[in-house]
Amino acid sequence: MKRKCGKAHESILSKGRGTVILAVCMAIVMFALTACGGEQTDSAGSSEDAGTGNLADSDAVSSGVDVADRESEEFPEEKGGAELPQPYAKYMEIMEQIMMEGHDSNGREYYWNDSWNFENNCFAILDVDNDGKQELLFNFNESYMGNMCEVVYEYDEETDILREELLTWVSTNYYSNGMVKVDASHNHGKDPAGRGVWPYTVYQYDEERDSYQLLYSVDSWDGQVYEEDFPDELDIDGDKLLYYVMVEESAGSGDMIIFDWEEYSAWAEKLIPEWSRMHVSYHRMTEDFMERVQSAYVQAVSYAAQADEWFVGEEAGPVSSDYLLYDLDGDGDLELTVSVMQGTGRYSYNNFYDLDDNGKVTELELVKLCGSKEWEWTGDFDIGGRTRIQAYQDDNGIIYYEGNDYCREGIYGGEDETGFYYLKDGVVYQDSIRRRTEIFHEEDGQEDEIYYYSISLDEGGAAIDEKEITKEQYEAIHEEYIREMAEIRVYQNWCYFWWDEIAQGEISEEAICRKLFESVLGSE
Repeated sequence: MKRKCGKAHESILSKGRGTVILAVCMAIVMFALTACGGEQTDSAGSSEDAGTGNLADSDAVSSGVDVADRESEEFPEEKGGAELPQPYAKYMEIMEQIMMEGHDSNGREYYWNDSWNFENNCFAILDVDNDGKQELLFNFNESYMGNMCEVVYEYDEETDILREELLTWVSTNYYSNGMVKVDASHNHGKDPAGRGVWPYTVYQYDEERDSYQLLYSVDSWDGQVYEEDFPDELDIDGDKLLYYVMVEESAGSGDMIIFDWEEYSAWAEKLIPEWSRMHVSYHRMTEDFMERVQSAYVQAVSYAAQADEWFVGEEAGPVSSDYLLYDLDGDGDLELTVSVMQGTGRYSYNNFYDLDDNGKVTELELVKLCGSKEWEWTGDFDIGGRTRIQAYQDDNGIIYYEGNDYCREGIYGGEDETGFYYLKDGVVYQDSIRRRTEIFHEEDGQEDEIYYYSISLDEGGAAIDEKEITKEQYEAIHEEYIREMAEIRVYQNWCYFWWDEIAQGEISEEAICRKLFESVLGSE
């Protein structure tokens, strides 16, 4: 039976847009996009190292450029009635149609029954094929096995056509070179335990056809299970495993290639290198998902319209600046984090912002702690650009994010100060809990020296009391800090702007807004 999910409710797209969106803007409706499905791996991980450093001049955050003077064609003039631009509006419309009617505008049917929860289905919006346009990925996993699928949609604004770029099973991995690896739903081959590889297919994005084409089907043969006719002469390493690659006719031949492990791994690493695997942030299709996406866009509009309050300006020079629009405390409102990396980490700093009840950008206070006691002279954590980080939540719902401050002393070594940062009652706290020192011996050929320290304030609270400890004691400090917390899954999709295009007003308000909005959609 085909079922329309959830309670009967009036479509947000059929209501008066201005009224609904204005209400969303004034209320700043809850936005907590919850990740769905299996974890996808990203290739943008950054260093886990950290250390000490001094604060740069916080006045450099203001660029002094009037954002209103920037070019902003086709950008909504009335910020309270900011409507989703394309292709986002079309994607919201399509997903609502699927949820309410069980099919998309092209007539593709999606079936489920009362025993399944539609809200477990997922969506993601990102440029997965690297053509410069945002695609919609709809992961339909609440159905019987044979009906589960993932569809990649692309909307052509000029022709008003919604195109399917890919239709495949739900277990997908996307790569920045245009490849997609799709695990099979079943394993009926000669390696039933998957001792070699689970059967999968590989697709490649074809720019001319604007769709994905099937290239290869891959399987393995376990000679320990299926001994009859196993070609031992091809099993060079003697592990009783061989790998079969069917070259599909769309790839030019239709031939079968047989590999031993070394040959296969070299072929696979060249075709779909692990470093190029893209992270896809899937979000559950809860009944209010459209309101949450709309709320995120309204907040992105507000931040973009007041960019002079948070842009890193010309005074800071050509530094590396990262920006993240993200719900740090899980209350539904989006905070903006600006992270600046300068020198060897000694002059890095962070600024945090939110929107007050009137939609005005305000800077959040940053309180620095040492062992949970206030200590203003410690450096800012190097958090910019770190995507997949460790995070924990306590019994009060406060989310603690791991952070570190790394300060390198040229070729000699560096210091790594680690701890956590969190948002509580409108204040951002940074708590340093331990330190590690490295001494490099690259020049003399000796092993590098590593020393571990506990850090706390002295009795008068005037200076840091540092004591050398063992590696085991160093690890125990971290474990004790999070002992009664629950680990949670976090992915932060940072964006960046070139400092000169900002300082010289060469970027439009619309472009700023879209980057911030993509930061939200790409995070979890």
